[in-house]
Amino acid sequence: MRSTEPVTRDSLSHRESTALDVRQRVLQHVCLAATLVEDRSLPAQEFVHELRKEMKKSRAGLRLLSGALGVDLTGLEEDCRGIGRGLSSLRDHDVVLELVVSLDVPLSCDSEQAARRRFGDRLVQQRDRLLGDGLLSNSWRLATVERLDRVAHRLSGIDITETGPPAFLRVLERTQKAGRKALRRLQGDSCNEGFHRLRKRAKRELYQRRMLELSVDQPTDPRIRLVDPLCQALGHQQDLVTLASLASESGILSNPMQRHLHSLVQKCREENIALAAKTYF
Repeated sequence: MRSTEPVTRDSLSHRESTALDVRQRVLQHVCLAATLVEDRSLPAQEFVHELRKEMKKSRAGLRLLSGALGVDLTGLEEDCRGIGRGLSSLRDHDVVLELVVSLDVPLSCDSEQAARRRFGDRLVQQRDRLLGDGLLSNSWRLATVERLDRVAHRLSGIDITETGPPAFLRVLERTQKAGRKALRRLQGDSCNEGFHRLRKRAKRELYQRRMLELSVDQPTDPRIRLVDPLCQALGHQQDLVTLASLASESGILSNPMQRHLHSLVQKCREENIALAAKTYF
Protein backbone atom coordinates (compact mmCIF):
# COMPACT_ATOMS: atom_id res chain seq x y z
CA MET A 1 0.00 0.00 0.00
CA ARG A 2 1.72 3.17 -1.22
CA SER A 3 -0.91 5.89 -1.12
CA THR A 4 0.69 9.12 0.08
CA GLU A 5 -2.08 11.49 -0.98
CA PRO A 6 -2.22 14.49 1.33
CA VAL A 7 -4.98 14.74 3.88
CA THR A 8 -7.43 17.54 3.04
CA ARG A 9 -8.41 19.80 5.91
CA ASP A 10 -11.59 21.21 4.40
CA SER A 11 -13.93 18.75 6.09
CA LEU A 12 -11.84 18.23 9.22
CA SER A 13 -11.77 20.06 12.50
CA HIS A 14 -8.40 21.31 13.76
CA ARG A 15 -8.62 18.73 16.55
CA GLU A 16 -8.92 15.88 14.05
CA SER A 17 -6.36 17.14 11.58
CA THR A 18 -3.37 16.94 13.92
CA ALA A 19 -3.69 13.18 14.39
CA LEU A 20 -4.41 12.60 10.72
CA ASP A 21 -1.48 14.77 9.66
CA VAL A 22 0.92 12.91 11.90
CA ARG A 23 -0.27 9.55 10.59
CA GLN A 24 0.06 10.84 7.04
CA ARG A 25 3.65 11.93 7.67
CA VAL A 26 4.54 8.56 9.15
CA LEU A 27 2.98 6.86 6.13
CA GLN A 28 5.02 9.09 3.84
CA HIS A 29 8.25 8.04 5.57
CA VAL A 30 7.31 4.36 5.35
CA CYS A 31 6.35 4.64 1.69
CA LEU A 32 9.49 6.62 0.86
CA ALA A 33 11.49 3.84 2.49
CA ALA A 34 9.80 1.27 0.24
CA THR A 35 10.56 3.42 -2.79
CA LEU A 36 14.21 3.61 -1.75
CA VAL A 37 14.39 -0.17 -1.44
CA GLU A 38 12.99 -0.60 -4.94
CA ASP A 39 15.43 1.92 -6.42
CA ARG A 40 18.52 -0.06 -7.38
CA SER A 41 20.27 2.99 -8.88
CA LEU A 42 21.32 4.47 -5.52
CA PRO A 43 24.88 3.76 -4.35
CA ALA A 44 24.78 1.26 -1.49
CA GLN A 45 26.30 3.67 1.04
CA GLU A 46 23.75 6.41 0.32
CA PHE A 47 20.90 3.91 0.20
CA VAL A 48 21.69 2.36 3.59
CA HIS A 49 22.05 5.76 5.25
CA GLU A 50 18.79 7.11 3.83
CA LEU A 51 16.79 3.96 4.57
CA ARG A 52 17.96 3.90 8.19
CA LYS A 53 16.96 7.55 8.57
CA GLU A 54 13.47 6.86 7.23
CA MET A 55 13.09 3.98 9.67
CA LYS A 56 14.14 6.17 12.61
CA LYS A 57 11.72 8.90 11.57
CA SER A 58 8.93 6.34 11.17
CA ARG A 59 9.59 4.92 14.62
CA ALA A 60 9.61 8.38 16.20
CA GLY A 61 6.29 9.15 14.52
CA LEU A 62 4.79 5.86 15.63
CA ARG A 63 5.82 6.64 19.22
CA LEU A 64 4.19 10.05 18.84
CA LEU A 65 0.94 8.56 17.56
CA SER A 66 0.91 5.78 20.11
CA GLY A 67 1.36 8.16 23.02
CA ALA A 68 -1.21 10.69 21.84
CA LEU A 69 -3.89 8.20 20.76
CA GLY A 70 -3.33 5.63 23.48
CA VAL A 71 -2.98 2.77 20.98
CA ASP A 72 -0.38 0.01 20.91
CA LEU A 73 1.84 0.38 17.82
CA THR A 74 4.70 -1.67 19.21
CA GLY A 75 4.50 -4.25 16.43
CA LEU A 76 4.82 -1.63 13.69
CA GLU A 77 7.71 0.02 15.49
CA GLU A 78 9.49 -3.34 15.86
CA ASP A 79 9.16 -3.93 12.11
CA CYS A 80 10.82 -0.59 11.40
CA ARG A 81 13.45 -1.22 14.05
CA GLY A 82 14.25 -4.63 12.56
CA ILE A 83 14.83 -3.21 9.10
CA GLY A 84 17.15 -0.49 10.40
CA ARG A 85 19.09 -2.75 12.73
CA GLY A 86 19.62 -5.29 10.01
CA LEU A 87 21.72 -2.67 8.21
CA SER A 88 23.65 -1.37 11.22
CA SER A 89 26.86 -3.36 10.59
CA LEU A 90 26.94 -2.31 6.96
CA ARG A 91 26.37 1.31 7.96
CA ASP A 92 29.18 1.09 10.54
CA HIS A 93 31.64 -0.06 7.91
CA ASP A 94 30.53 2.63 5.46
CA VAL A 95 30.98 5.34 8.08
CA VAL A 96 34.37 4.10 9.25
CA LEU A 97 35.67 3.70 5.70
CA GLU A 98 34.79 7.33 5.03
CA LEU A 99 36.06 8.56 8.38
CA VAL A 100 39.40 6.76 8.40
CA VAL A 101 40.37 8.51 5.16
CA SER A 102 39.47 12.01 6.33
CA LEU A 103 40.54 11.68 9.96
CA ASP A 104 43.55 13.78 10.93
CA VAL A 105 45.57 11.00 12.56
CA PRO A 106 49.29 11.70 13.03
CA LEU A 107 51.29 9.12 11.08
CA SER A 108 54.88 9.19 12.25
CA CYS A 109 56.33 6.59 9.94
CA ASP A 110 55.75 4.54 6.80
CA SER A 111 54.73 1.49 8.85
CA GLU A 112 51.82 3.40 10.40
CA GLN A 113 50.68 4.63 7.01
CA ALA A 114 50.81 1.05 5.74
CA ALA A 115 48.84 -0.08 8.79
CA ARG A 116 46.08 2.40 8.05
CA ARG A 117 45.90 1.15 4.45
CA ARG A 118 45.68 -2.44 5.68
CA PHE A 119 42.92 -1.43 8.08
CA GLY A 120 41.00 0.15 5.20
CA ASP A 121 41.44 -3.01 3.14
CA ARG A 122 40.19 -5.11 6.05
CA LEU A 123 37.07 -2.94 6.32
CA VAL A 124 36.35 -3.33 2.61
CA GLN A 125 36.68 -7.11 2.91
CA GLN A 126 34.35 -7.24 5.90
CA ARG A 127 31.83 -5.03 4.11
CA ASP A 128 31.95 -7.29 1.05
CA ARG A 129 31.25 -10.29 3.28
CA LEU A 130 28.17 -8.57 4.69
CA LEU A 131 26.88 -7.99 1.18
CA GLY A 132 27.77 -11.56 0.25
CA ASP A 133 25.55 -12.78 3.09
CA GLY A 134 22.51 -11.39 1.30
CA LEU A 135 22.18 -7.81 2.47
CA LEU A 136 20.76 -5.60 -0.31
CA SER A 137 20.14 -8.66 -2.52
CA ASN A 138 17.01 -8.94 -4.66
CA SER A 139 15.39 -11.33 -2.18
CA TRP A 140 16.20 -8.98 0.72
CA ARG A 141 14.69 -6.06 -1.18
CA LEU A 142 11.50 -7.96 -2.01
CA ALA A 143 11.06 -9.11 1.59
CA THR A 144 11.74 -5.61 2.93
CA VAL A 145 9.23 -3.97 0.57
CA GLU A 146 6.58 -6.51 1.62
CA ARG A 147 7.33 -5.76 5.26
CA LEU A 148 7.04 -2.01 4.71
CA ASP A 149 3.81 -2.42 2.77
CA ARG A 150 2.34 -4.38 5.68
CA VAL A 151 3.32 -1.59 8.06
CA ALA A 152 1.67 1.01 5.81
CA HIS A 153 -1.47 -1.10 5.44
CA ARG A 154 -1.85 -1.67 9.17
CA LEU A 155 -1.15 1.98 9.98
CA SER A 156 -3.71 3.14 7.41
CA GLY A 157 -6.35 0.96 9.06
CA ILE A 158 -6.02 2.51 12.51
CA ASP A 159 -9.09 4.42 13.62
CA ILE A 160 -8.05 8.02 14.21
CA THR A 161 -10.15 9.60 16.93
CA GLU A 162 -10.41 13.33 17.58
CA THR A 163 -6.98 14.05 18.99
CA GLY A 164 -5.51 17.50 18.69
CA PRO A 165 -2.29 19.36 19.56
CA PRO A 166 -2.45 19.14 23.38
CA ALA A 167 -2.16 15.33 23.40
CA PHE A 168 0.80 15.42 21.02
CA LEU A 169 2.53 18.20 22.93
CA ARG A 170 2.26 16.11 26.09
CA VAL A 171 4.06 13.31 24.28
CA LEU A 172 6.80 15.77 23.31
CA GLU A 173 7.15 16.77 26.95
CA ARG A 174 7.65 13.12 27.91
CA THR A 175 10.18 12.65 25.11
CA GLN A 176 12.11 15.70 26.32
CA LYS A 177 12.05 14.38 29.89
CA ALA A 178 13.45 11.06 28.62
CA GLY A 179 16.38 12.97 27.11
CA ARG A 180 16.96 14.81 30.38
CA LYS A 181 16.88 11.51 32.28
CA ALA A 182 19.39 9.99 29.84
CA LEU A 183 21.71 12.92 30.47
CA ARG A 184 21.43 12.52 34.25
CA ARG A 185 22.31 8.83 33.95
CA LEU A 186 25.20 9.74 31.68
CA GLN A 187 26.68 12.19 34.16
CA GLY A 188 26.87 9.36 36.69
CA ASP A 189 28.35 6.82 34.26
CA SER A 190 29.73 8.34 31.04
CA CYS A 191 30.09 5.10 29.06
CA ASN A 192 29.61 4.70 25.33
CA GLU A 193 26.22 3.06 25.85
CA GLY A 194 25.08 6.05 27.89
CA PHE A 195 25.94 8.45 25.08
CA HIS A 196 24.23 6.16 22.59
CA ARG A 197 21.08 6.18 24.75
CA LEU A 198 21.17 9.98 24.95
CA ARG A 199 21.55 10.22 21.19
CA LYS A 200 18.53 7.96 20.61
CA ARG A 201 16.38 10.08 22.94
CA ALA A 202 17.54 13.32 21.31
CA LYS A 203 16.93 11.94 17.80
CA ARG A 204 13.42 10.89 18.76
CA GLU A 205 12.66 14.35 20.09
CA LEU A 206 14.09 16.01 16.99
CA TYR A 207 12.07 13.87 14.57
CA GLN A 208 8.87 14.22 16.57
CA ARG A 209 9.18 18.00 16.78
CA ARG A 210 9.82 18.26 13.06
CA MET A 211 6.80 16.06 12.40
CA LEU A 212 4.56 18.36 14.44
CA GLU A 213 5.89 21.69 13.15
CA LEU A 214 3.17 22.12 10.52
CA SER A 215 0.38 20.49 12.55
CA VAL A 216 0.24 22.84 15.52
CA ASP A 217 0.10 26.59 15.86
CA GLN A 218 3.88 26.83 16.11
CA PRO A 219 5.50 27.20 12.69
CA THR A 220 9.04 27.16 14.09
CA ASP A 221 9.84 25.04 17.11
CA PRO A 222 12.73 26.75 18.93
CA ARG A 223 13.92 23.50 20.54
CA ILE A 224 14.82 22.09 17.14
CA ARG A 225 17.69 24.60 16.99
CA LEU A 226 18.98 23.13 20.27
CA VAL A 227 18.41 19.42 19.69
CA ASP A 228 19.62 19.24 16.08
CA PRO A 229 23.24 20.30 16.80
CA LEU A 230 23.34 17.91 19.76
CA CYS A 231 22.24 15.02 17.54
CA GLN A 232 24.91 15.86 14.98
CA ALA A 233 27.63 16.11 17.62
CA LEU A 234 26.60 12.84 19.25
CA GLY A 235 26.51 11.21 15.82
CA HIS A 236 30.10 12.24 15.14
CA GLN A 237 31.14 10.89 18.52
CA GLN A 238 29.42 7.56 17.78
CA ASP A 239 31.27 7.35 14.46
CA LEU A 240 34.59 7.82 16.27
CA VAL A 241 33.64 5.18 18.84
CA THR A 242 32.78 2.75 16.04
CA LEU A 243 36.09 3.51 14.31
CA ALA A 244 38.05 2.95 17.53
CA SER A 245 36.19 -0.30 18.20
CA LEU A 246 36.75 -1.77 14.73
CA ALA A 247 40.37 -0.64 14.79
CA SER A 248 40.91 -2.35 18.14
CA GLU A 249 39.30 -5.56 16.86
CA SER A 250 41.56 -5.56 13.81
CA GLY A 251 44.75 -5.28 15.87
CA ILE A 252 46.35 -3.50 12.91
CA LEU A 253 46.70 0.10 14.04
CA SER A 254 49.63 1.09 16.23
CA ASN A 255 49.33 2.01 19.90
CA PRO A 256 49.98 5.73 19.21
CA MET A 257 47.15 5.76 16.68
CA GLN A 258 44.84 3.96 19.11
CA ARG A 259 45.69 6.47 21.82
CA HIS A 260 44.99 9.33 19.43
CA LEU A 261 41.56 7.90 18.62
CA HIS A 262 40.86 7.49 22.33
CA SER A 263 41.77 11.13 22.97
CA LEU A 264 39.44 12.28 20.20
CA VAL A 265 36.57 10.27 21.69
CA GLN A 266 37.27 11.65 25.15
CA LYS A 267 37.28 15.22 23.84
CA CYS A 268 33.92 14.62 22.13
CA ARG A 269 32.48 13.22 25.34
CA GLU A 270 33.41 16.30 27.32
CA GLU A 271 32.11 18.68 24.67
CA ASN A 272 28.87 16.75 24.20
CA ILE A 273 28.06 16.57 27.90
CA ALA A 274 28.34 20.35 28.01
CA LEU A 275 26.21 20.70 24.86
CA ALA A 276 23.59 18.30 26.22
CA ALA A 277 23.44 20.24 29.48
CA LYS A 278 22.58 23.39 27.53
CA THR A 279 19.90 21.48 25.65
CA TYR A 280 18.18 19.75 28.55
CA PHE A 281 18.72 22.02 31.55
